Amino acid sequence: MGARLLPRLEASVTKRRVWVACAAGLFLAACTGTSDEDDGAAPSPPAPSSTPDSTRTSPQPGSPSVPPDRTPQPPPSGTPAPDRTLEVVAPDDGSTVSSPVVVEVEVSGFSLVDLGGDTREDEGHLHAFVDEVPPDDQVWLRESPSIVTSADATIELGELAAGEHTVTVVATYSYPVPFEPRVEDGVTFVVQ
Repeated sequence: MGARLLPRLEASVTKRRVWVACAAGLFLAACTGTSDEDDGAAPSPPAPSSTPDSTRTSPQPGSPSVPPDRTPQPPPSGTPAPDRTLEVVAPDDGSTVSSPVVVEVEVSGFSLVDLGGDTREDEGHLHAFVDEVPPDDQVWLRESPSIVTSADATIELGELAAGEHTVTVVATYSYPVPFEPRVEDGVTFVVQ
């Protein structure tokens, strides 16, 4: 994997720091109680930010940690999930490939979008687990050098060592929480 994946790893670390900051902000907001003067009226909406979303990189002191329209929430319960599918179409299972390795997938029932967008049942992104079993008991998929995140049906894994490798691709919402029911597929191949 080496130097070729270093920028991707740095981006993953940055994304994780942003998500940790967001989670901390949400936790603090959830822990805040109401005052005795609460009259039951709905809270006023937050003031609009003068900073466009595309340039916002981290929360500023005194500002909300997550813009209200970007708060990571699971889709409403009771909403029927679309028929989502994911299939690894290349490389073929059991095939021999050379590095750098690229995995091709086909998805249906949802569109691929970048990490961190609005929560929608019909949008998500992919996590490719290289020689690692995706966690069943972990809601937020952790970042690691063996997990490649992609918003594209072509997933570049980079240089892999010679030998047998297994890749499992898991579809998640626009933030890293797996779809329910789970949508995944895998392939085993040999790198020469």
